[in-house]
Amino acid sequence: MGPTMTSPSRLGYCLLAAAAVAALIGAACASQPAPNCPVAVSNPIFGYPNFWASYTLQAGTGDCASLKGEEVGFQKYTAPGDNVHATLAVRGYQLGGRINGEFGFEHYTPRVDSSDPDGLKVNSLGPMTPFPKNDLCTLTGELSVAEQHFDVANYDVGDGGLGTLPAETISYQWSNVEFINTPNIPGTAFKASLKYRIDSCQATYAVEGIWPLVRCKTDLDCSAYAQPDAGESELGFPQRRFTGSGINPDFEVRCDTDPTVVALLDDWTAYRGDFTPTLEAYQGAGACVLTHGYDALKAANIK
Repeated sequence: MGPTMTSPSRLGYCLLAAAAVAALIGAACASQPAPNCPVAVSNPIFGYPNFWASYTLQAGTGDCASLKGEEVGFQKYTAPGDNVHATLAVRGYQLGGRINGEFGFEHYTPRVDSSDPDGLKVNSLGPMTPFPKNDLCTLTGELSVAEQHFDVANYDVGDGGLGTLPAETISYQWSNVEFINTPNIPGTAFKASLKYRIDSCQATYAVEGIWPLVRCKTDLDCSAYAQPDAGESELGFPQRRFTGSGINPDFEVRCDTDPTVVALLDDWTAYRGDFTPTLEAYQGAGACVLTHGYDALKAANIK
């Protein structure tokens, strides 16, 4: 009769087998690559919303110093099979909206830089760390300056009349871009510094943003959770009784209804409302933003 389950011989075989399995598992786990740095995809044309970025003026006066926020789009690129290098592309609405003909409530005229007809300088591009460090994803070098020297453009004012948009130069110089990268915040919150220029006017901003851009009229509109018991005056969008905002529930958010923010977003809505009539309901709405800011979110989620 062979050894019983409790015999020393059988126990030794079991321990040996367990050790072998553990070694195999350990080797397999050790060979797994580290998770790369995710960045929330932004492309409204294909149904992926942009980030909403809040701007806090640090220095500057004039028209360029009046921004309170805007849509910002990010894309991260890696070459096939290359796990060492990554490139980050950034586009701000003041450039993207103009080249797409979205900017300007009364006239939607695509702007062109004749020195850059393909718009190759519309995006800022630069190297990004492919893997997170201390739950953060950052740049490993400088981002290029996004800049367009827009030509004079005419637009139809009706009855055969033409209006004129003057030539203007707009540029973005981004730096200190940082994304939180934790299991619950996978590249959906960022902060950065920005030097923004319109012709000779230059301003510097501290920037922070969250994904996705969500329109709101009340703070409760920003809740990640459905609000079936909300009063009529507590929601700007009745559908949020049944569906949440889509914002990460780990984000503590409020509705920013600064008139400058509302005006910029109404511009965006009016343009897209031509082919999506339901967006007209968003007229007069602001954007959901972090209640206590990026640094507080970072401190609460990265130990």
